[in-house]
Amino acid sequence: NKLLKAELAEMLGVSNPELARLLNEQIGMNFFEFVNYYRIKAFIELAKTEKAKNMTLFGVAQEVGFNSKTTFTNSFKRLMGTTPSQYFKSDS
Repeated sequence: NKLLKAELAEMLGVSNPELARLLNEQIGMNFFEFVNYYRIKAFIELAKTEKAKNMTLFGVAQEVGFNSKTTFTNSFKRLMGTTPSQYFKSDS
């Protein structure tokens, strides 16, 4: 939930600026976009489970590490091209 760029850089054995450069050049994302990409993927998987049936979409988003509804919705729309509720209406 609280992965920091410095921690990831240390795990990978690179400096903060080197990690930022690698993410931008190789993946085309900054650190926060990269983390949110994986959170969105985890959100979609969790939202399809029984556990999520009694939760709001933002409740599920909080489970995967989002603390802001605005950040969650904007990240989801940027990645998936639609809002979370529209995505699951069309997916059902």
